Amino acid sequence: MSLKLLVDSCVGQLNAEQKALVANVGDDINRLLKLTGELL
Repeated sequence: MSLKLLVDSCVGQLNAEQKALVANVGDDINRLLKLTGELL
C-alpha cells in the first residue's frame, strides 16, 4: 500500500535514484510473495 503511494506521487515527486529504489523494493516484495506462496 505505502509503496503504491510513492509510485503514484501522492506524497511528492521522486528523483531518479528514489524511483530506482522503489522499483527494487517492488521487485523484492514480489519475490518474497512468490516464495511465501510456494512455502504454503
